[in-house]
Amino acid sequence: MRADEHKPNELLLPSSADDLKDRRDYDVEHYLRVLVTSYASRLRKAYTAEDFEQLFRVDEQLGLFDRPIESIQPIWIRYQATSA
Repeated sequence: MRADEHKPNELLLPSSADDLKDRRDYDVEHYLRVLVTSYASRLRKAYTAEDFEQLFRVDEQLGLFDRPIESIQPIWIRYQATSA
């Protein structure tokens, strides 16, 4: 069987490390931005601006003035029910 032929539902494994590197053809930075803008941004109201930036920093670089993660607490948002 030739290398470019395969049976349906057959697991295809890369033949070399170079083939494996070529399979990662997606934009990692794009998916990180999507994660932060779509998922993590929903939590923006739950933390102070400084805490949010520290918790969801994309570059993962530690800041000089970062607080310990253990000391970060969510903001309590009170919900007031409307009387009917």
